Amino acid sequence: LVRGEVTLISVTIPEGSNLFDIARILEHAGLTPSAAVLRTATDGEFARSMGLADNGTMEGFLFPDTYKFCRSMPLEQMLARMAVRFRDIFARELQAEAGPGMLGPRELVVLASLVEKEAADPSERAVIAGVFYNRLKLGMRLDCDPTVAYGVRLEDPSFKGRLRKTHLLAANSYNTYQIKGLP
Repeated sequence: LVRGEVTLISVTIPEGSNLFDIARILEHAGLTPSAAVLRTATDGEFARSMGLADNGTMEGFLFPDTYKFCRSMPLEQMLARMAVRFRDIFARELQAEAGPGMLGPRELVVLASLVEKEAADPSERAVIAGVFYNRLKLGMRLDCDPTVAYGVRLEDPSFKGRLRKTHLLAANSYNTYQIKGLP
């Protein structure tokens, strides 16, 4: 109390976490309600303030890492720290590899997320990424189950069930069985 130290809470965001996972992790740590995380992270104005102008959401732009937050820290500051970490790593690792015809930052993040969720084994990632990239170049549908599940979960955050044929036939911007290209 005399030194003015605060208790920091260590929070680990694993690779492959989506906004629903991050919201649950922050709530479980006692930092903020999950509904507030989902609302703020999908607020287009807030995303633009973080330099994510063309996304309208922070999905995919919150870097998986271990962070230390205090309970009094505003949610916006927590999300900003994760977004800045993403930008730092992305600039150093991915943009150095960029060349003519490469996907943009948003497209790379979406594609990486799809590959992460589609691969049962990490050794399959390169093959899956190649298949998806070739389908994109040919203007084909990706036919990716995780995109459909994500779209269903956006409509019903409690959805944890199995995908049904009705889900695959539903028209929404995340159903890559119905749309061509990235969601």
